Amino acid sequence: MSNKKDDVLLRRALGDYYTSSGDGVAAQPSPSESRIERVADQVFVLLISASRVLRVYRVGKKGVLKALKRIPQELRHHIAKRRAW
Repeated sequence: MSNKKDDVLLRRALGDYYTSSGDGVAAQPSPSESRIERVADQVFVLLISASRVLRVYRVGKKGVLKALKRIPQELRHHIAKRRAW
């Protein structure tokens, strides 16, 4: 279930993805597949295309988005547990 804060985070992450990727964006993130994940006290925004995770952002305490170079291990474990259901 999505809420307004999550929608704002997704829009901001999508905006950053397009502005930081330049004109030659090959993979387009899917707004319906992209999502917010909460692990312990951390919040992550995952931009996902039909085939893969394009970018992961960590949301700071003041709402600042930080693009990560790789998916954090705790997030990988969280996603793997959800898929096992």
